[in-house]
Amino acid sequence: QREAGGRITEQLVRYFSLNEEDADYFRGLVQLQKVKGDPRLAVPLMERLERNHPQGKIRLIGDEQFSVIANWYVLAVRELTRMRDFFEDPKKISGQFLRRVSPREIKGAIQALLNAGMLERDKNGKLVVREPRVHSRNDIASEAIKRHHEHMLENAKVLLREVPLEEREYTAATLVVRSDRVPEAKQLVREFREKFARLLEDTSGDRVYQVQVQFFPLTKKGDKK
Repeated sequence: QREAGGRITEQLVRYFSLNEEDADYFRGLVQLQKVKGDPRLAVPLMERLERNHPQGKIRLIGDEQFSVIANWYVLAVRELTRMRDFFEDPKKISGQFLRRVSPREIKGAIQALLNAGMLERDKNGKLVVREPRVHSRNDIASEAIKRHHEHMLENAKVLLREVPLEEREYTAATLVVRSDRVPEAKQLVREFREKFARLLEDTSGDRVYQVQVQFFPLTKKGDKK
């Protein structure tokens, strides 16, 4: 009827004679109960529990879209399948990324996309793109989106110094804005992103790019007077 503290948890481990692997998993479950209201803490813990489950048969994160959203390279793999010369070879695909993505991660990305219904196989077994929407309907999906943006911002920081100027575009502006016009600004950014994708996305392309536009406050909200 109440959450176990550290001492009680260890007493239960000894009482049930849990081996080291089971005991570690049990401690994780107790910890998860304590942090389940905070996705920033719960989601990484659930990922660890999923990896370390003694039988390897449980999936604690019910949303199939979590790994698709959270791991930055998964959607990039999906875009690679649009290319005419795409060949499903995890080792070859891994070598196409500027930042390290292992063949094992590529294989997992393909399976996650298939599970989420964002890829499917045609009658010849070839991977083809489907177009379902990705929803943020709960705290886990919301946390996944935040993590995706964090990873992409890290990529942008690293590749700023590694990619030649003629192959990239980084630009920014600092301006004063009325708070009541923020929804209008967000809509303009979304319209630009959609138009940009419509104009430039092409299956005859030879490279996967990421376009990002950030619009965020640098100062606290001022007094309207």
